[in-house]
Amino acid sequence: MLFTLPALAKGISSSEANNKALEVLINSAGSIKLEGDVRQDETLSGILSRAMLAAGKGGATIKNDCVFISRDGIYECHLDIQHQIEGVNVGETVIAYETFADVNEVPEKMLIQKVYVSRGH
Repeated sequence: MLFTLPALAKGISSSEANNKALEVLINSAGSIKLEGDVRQDETLSGILSRAMLAAGKGGATIKNDCVFISRDGIYECHLDIQHQIEGVNVGETVIAYETFADVNEVPEKMLIQKVYVSRGH
């Protein structure tokens, strides 16, 4: 009986949920519509690729936070991208999105094919 209990436990750690939800967002980026503070020609793929390039050069920090908000398996997430010059924050982009989870509460797909983008300085 001790061997079956871990297999029956639901849920994953918040870190694992954050990583998996971000993976879902990245994999879906090509088909996602943007709302909010965006230019007409801007894409989610473009925003994410610029952020990852900047982060790789020390010009941005990226933090993804998700909260399990529903017994129906919905995660509400916020991807916070802090742009920096010489360690000083010079701008922020926040992407709000929701994912749907499987029976083990693992994010597996976008709830809707839309994200909300907000920006600040």
